[in-house]
This record gives sequence, C-alpha cells and structure tokens, in this order.
Amino acid sequence: MNCNPKDRHFKKSARLSGFCVLIKNKSEFKLHAVEAYKSGRTPMQIFVEAGFEIAVIGKKNPYKCLERWKKFY
Repeated sequence: MNCNPKDRHFKKSARLSGFCVLIKNKSEFKLHAVEAYKSGRTPMQIFVEAGFEIAVIGKKNPYKCLERWKKFY
C-alpha cells in the first residue's frame, strides 16, 4: 500500500490514524503486538491503541494478524 497522501487509493481515515508509520515499522509493531497479546491484551485493544481505525481495517483483521504473527515472534 502506498502511504502517499496524494494517492487516491489511500483512504484519508487510514492516513490520519497513523497507519503509514506503523507499516514502515511493521516488524517492530508485530513484535510489540505479540508481546502485548501475551501479556493479556486483546488484538482489538492492541490495534486501537496503536492508532488503527477498525472501520478501515475491519473487525477480524487484528485477530487474523495476531494468529499469524504468534507463529513467528
């Protein structure tokens, strides 16, 4: 996904939520998310606290991501 604010395919709400910053540091975010999950926070809490807008990424995406990431981190 292109994080250019002028890219018409990149939704305004995603730009405002800090999505680009997290994508650029995705390995750091994945590690943080898995550690937070292991400490008892839900996937939804982790993503919302990180600035993701659930209306943009979807309700199931945080859970699916954590399921994948737990295998590697």
